[in-house]
Amino acid sequence: MRNKRELWILVLLLAACQPCPPCPDCPTPFPVTVEPATSTPAPTATPAPGYLTCVDPRFEEMGVTLNIRPTARYKLVAAWAWKFGDIADAPACAQPWMGAPQMGADHNVFGVVVGTAAPVDFRLYWPDGDTVRSAAGWIDVPIFAKYYPPNPGPYTWRVDGGDELVGVGLYQGDHWSFAGVWIDTEPMPLVIGREATAGELQ
Repeated sequence: MRNKRELWILVLLLAACQPCPPCPDCPTPFPVTVEPATSTPAPTATPAPGYLTCVDPRFEEMGVTLNIRPTARYKLVAAWAWKFGDIADAPACAQPWMGAPQMGADHNVFGVVVGTAAPVDFRLYWPDGDTVRSAAGWIDVPIFAKYYPPNPGPYTWRVDGGDELVGVGLYQGDHWSFAGVWIDTEPMPLVIGREATAGELQ
């Protein structure tokens, strides 16, 4: 009878017991399945930043946009502008890249791809033409066309096969320069400090 009595007391205690808040330090005694949310999040106008660590906050006012291409090999890490060749005018996040001597130019686009030693093609294009330069380090191309918002700048600057800076130019008629830093997401293997040749990869 004692066992039955103890069993009834245990049943009554369990029935009266309220659920306790979970213990933050206690392990979960069994797997917990959380149902996924049924609502679909609303799409955003701006793509996910991905590799980006530095974007000039003035781009919105200037009408400059970034075309982040999901399948691009070369991904933008940083994009910014500065006025009249004044290096100090570049945002703080861009200052580590502003040490190159040519950064004093006052109406150019600049670009570099990190993560590769092979030359890549940089392309500046506008509605009725383009220019292509191949480089393994920093490259710069002069720009001349002025623009006044709400009209966007006429130029797009990119690495072929990469993300793009869209709508650049001489904002409000002043001398502006723009720069992009890309990263190669498919770097070639290195052989004793250099990139492997096609024959060495076979």
